[in-house]
Amino acid sequence: MKITRRAFLKGTAGTAGGLLALQFLYHRFDTFQRAEAATPVKEEWTPTTCWIGKQDCGILARKINGRIVKLEGNPAHPRNRGTLCPKGMGQIFAMYDPHRVHSPLI
Repeated sequence: MKITRRAFLKGTAGTAGGLLALQFLYHRFDTFQRAEAATPVKEEWTPTTCWIGKQDCGILARKINGRIVKLEGNPAHPRNRGTLCPKGMGQIFAMYDPHRVHSPLI
């Protein structure tokens, strides 16, 4: 049986890729599980208002360990009744933007 150079390279690349994927998957998931078990997760929902539009819609901010991870409409707010526009949902990016203005410019 004669093995061509192309077949040898394909087999070597496939084997190396498979071993690398297995190494990455098993070791990464194992560390994530140990890290989650070691640190307690503190989750809270904070009611606030949207600062991007003129309507001042009600927002519920989901915070995990003090960091906002999700914004949703507040169903108890009379103005928006649980709905939120895409601009309101996108404000989570503006909150943690490294180039945002932190103080007045003048």
